[in-house]
Amino acid sequence: MRIPKTFNMLIIMLLSLAVVVLAALTIPVVLNLPRAMAQDEDAKTAQGCTDATLRGAYAYEIIGQDGTTAPFLPFAAVRIVQFDGKGNLQGSGFRVLAGNTAQTKVTGTYKVEHDCTVNFDIGVFKLDGTKVDQDTLFGVIVEQGEKVRALITKTDIPGTNSALFERVKIRK
Repeated sequence: MRIPKTFNMLIIMLLSLAVVVLAALTIPVVLNLPRAMAQDEDAKTAQGCTDATLRGAYAYEIIGQDGTTAPFLPFAAVRIVQFDGKGNLQGSGFRVLAGNTAQTKVTGTYKVEHDCTVNFDIGVFKLDGTKVDQDTLFGVIVEQGEKVRALITKTDIPGTNSALFERVKIRK
């Protein structure tokens, strides 16, 4: 049985119309998706942050330089810290100052404000318990607590250093 050309043309026109209607219905949804995601982010931020926003394991990285006059000494540290969701943290890792590496432990406290800013008070210790440094940091919690971007605002070792805390999954 042979299908007439007009029937084929009708099918093609109906399929074309269906594609146009589907696109017309889909485009507004796709275009509004970023707006909807931003509104969801705004709603979460409007709810505010608490100490419980920071809970679990975070990679803690510091990069900068120590000293108040040239030559400045390059400084970096990387640690894993555990936040308890109640204002306490502890962890361990390594620091490098001017090429000298040392394994360290950290303990401290933090206070999260409703606007998702956070203040840290962190002690840095050698493995034998000798205190190496005491740092005060100010940070901003981003991505619903997945990251904290911070600056060291006061330290026993003067310098300019920034810090990043990023949530990680620790395998047990």
